[in-house]
Amino acid sequence: MAILKKTIIGLCMLLPCLTAHAYDFSFIVDGITYNRLEVKGRLIDEVAVIAGDKNYTGNIVIPERITHDGKTFTVTAIDTKAFWYCYGLTSVSIPNTVTTIGSSAFAGSSQITSISIPNSVTTIGSCAFSSCKGLTSVTLGNSVTAISNYMFEHCKALTSVNIPNSVTQIGDHAFYYCSALTSIDIPNSVKEIGPYAFWQCTGLTSVYIGNSVHYIGYDAFRNCTGLTTVTIPNSVTSIGNDAFAQCTGLVSFTSLATTPPNAPAGAFLSSTYTNAILWVPSSSIQDYSINQ
Repeated sequence: MAILKKTIIGLCMLLPCLTAHAYDFSFIVDGITYNRLEVKGRLIDEVAVIAGDKNYTGNIVIPERITHDGKTFTVTAIDTKAFWYCYGLTSVSIPNTVTTIGSSAFAGSSQITSISIPNSVTTIGSCAFSSCKGLTSVTLGNSVTAISNYMFEHCKALTSVNIPNSVTQIGDHAFYYCSALTSIDIPNSVKEIGPYAFWQCTGLTSVYIGNSVHYIGYDAFRNCTGLTTVTIPNSVTSIGNDAFAQCTGLVSFTSLATTPPNAPAGAFLSSTYTNAILWVPSSSIQDYSINQ
């Protein structure tokens, strides 16, 4: 039964990352494969980087523009699985013309140690950097609107990532099992932290939650055993089941919300946070006591 359960969980985590694409207008320039893009059935002068016949290796520099058959194209996208499990890939330079990075674009490329996303990028698909086990640092441009589902899951060497003020949502499993991540600042622009977002981030010792977050999903910080203090801003209205379960290192849990967030029964019981003291606004002590 235990083996079957593990298999089902593995499949469930993999399925959101699997997609298929057909390429009708592909060509190669300087070792990089591109596909010409269409809008409403009409070809445009833009291309996406796509997976090649062979995995990419070494240092890849994606240009802003390319010329093919005498025509110039602007590189505006990195397609789904373009660099998927390219074990020999060590670095990728992304130009400021790219606006979209597809799902699983770099997933499993374990030799990449750092990545810089330019300000032109607005959308990054699910699982984009999943299982990039050598990735230690990420710089996100200030136009990215969401940390998508599974975006950095199992990036076990990741120690630092900036979340820009353009981000409004942190998706499900976004940083799941990023065990080397030590701190995270969630900016005031973020409104939701999805389920399992930081689950098993055992190296996480501090987290700042911006004052626009209204929802913290179930299991969001579960098993963050290195976390010692947490402060919930006044904006939070709902906390999911076991959001901070098994955070055995917690010594201080502060809720600034004058009205206790909607949470499962017992969410603020002392037994939930074994060694932590719960701090709440003095005017709300009775309301939090009732919540227990």
